[in-house]
Amino acid sequence: RLLFAVFLSAFTAVAQQNPAASPPDASEKSSTVTGHVYLSDTKGPARKATVYLQTVASLEADTPPRHGVVSSSSDGEIESIGVQTRLDGSFSFEDIKPGDYYVIGLYPGYISPYLSIALAEGRSPYGDWKPLSPEQQAAKKAVLDTIPRLIVQSDHPASVDITIDRG
Repeated sequence: RLLFAVFLSAFTAVAQQNPAASPPDASEKSSTVTGHVYLSDTKGPARKATVYLQTVASLEADTPPRHGVVSSSSDGEIESIGVQTRLDGSFSFEDIKPGDYYVIGLYPGYISPYLSIALAEGRSPYGDWKPLSPEQQAAKKAVLDTIPRLIVQSDHPASVDITIDRG
């Protein structure tokens, strides 16, 4: 019983110190992002494709990979969130914080922007991490320029349609 009481009081103390329990900032209301994913070769909807919203800062950063880590920043902000498209290729993200995002669509047999970025960077995910050279930075920027970008504003719904290319 004593051990249970100590555990319970320690758990309660940790829960009370959790800053995530504080109310959200009312000035930054979340928004909804909707859209469709289309296949470039058939012009049809990408059924059951995966769509990611990834913060511009996280994708443009030249930092070591964090394999096996949940995709959130050190301050607890979400860096990437994904959903699956419906049969008509439509998707919807709810409760998205205002910010600047890349919209990335993935579908089997089609070009992955993540792979394109990795190839442009010319780094092995298993080797020692080194900062990008100016040539690698330029190649990465060229790939990022092809990815749809979306600015989400507080309490304003946003919409984007994307087309993905056959691999």
